[in-house]
Amino acid sequence: MTTDELDRIFSYATLTENQREITRRVFAGFHELAIVINGLCPESREKSLALTSLQTALLWCDAAIAIHGKDL
Repeated sequence: MTTDELDRIFSYATLTENQREITRRVFAGFHELAIVINGLCPESREKSLALTSLQTALLWCDAAIAIHGKDL
């Protein structure tokens, strides 16, 4: 891994307005899925893990946008 790549990963990212809009859309999609999972799955360890995994995936998406995102 290059120093530039490490700098991108471990630096605070200032998002452009377009990247913020992309982030809002991604968050909205994950939120909708979380509501579906919460409403249809019975209370259980598995449901809890599914929601935790969804939250983890959301954080990785957010990082991808911040680190590698380009304006669409």
